[in-house]
Amino acid sequence: MGTRRGIRPRSRPNAESTTRAMSDFIPGWRRGDEAARAELTPMLRRQLSHQVRRFTGSALDRDELADVIEETLLTLANSSGGTWPHRSHLMAEAAPIFRRILLRQIRARGGGMPYSGEMLEERGGGVDLLQLDDALVQLAGHDPDQARIAELRLFGGLSIEEVAAVRATSPESVRREWGFARAWLFRHLTRETPRRASGRVIR
Repeated sequence: MGTRRGIRPRSRPNAESTTRAMSDFIPGWRRGDEAARAELTPMLRRQLSHQVRRFTGSALDRDELADVIEETLLTLANSSGGTWPHRSHLMAEAAPIFRRILLRQIRARGGGMPYSGEMLEERGGGVDLLQLDDALVQLAGHDPDQARIAELRLFGGLSIEEVAAVRATSPESVRREWGFARAWLFRHLTRETPRRASGRVIR
């Protein structure tokens, strides 16, 4: 009986390697080093493009997609915010910028853009992005920490571990608070009365 040839697994992009590469170029990018910026900018552009597609699918045309990404990059480049020791911190700062620019683009189109639902699986594609943003604003009024965690997860694309690193807390704490936030958003978006967040009664 002949032996089968080994099948090599198809190579996939290594997210950890990408994160390390981005982190390596961040200090130079912040200093205005053109070589570092030339290396990091395409990585950031790919990250943001992925984020836009996660939210809108193919609803934005190519020009609209480019406008959102390029304005986010420009605003981020001109930001005088805190230091970014790692890629996760950079994406954490990008999250509210990206959110604001994306939502402004959607409003300029007259709204009506469904969220793909990747992070809020229960809702599928039935959530309008303007409704999701409104829900996040209301959550921030009840529990700012949960709203920020939700923003980092949804708009920053950060993992539980990355959110924990950015917020200097444990993954278990982030996982718990994200669970509460996600449930609150689900109830709000399905027109149920949100009653609890962080185990606390909301009035």
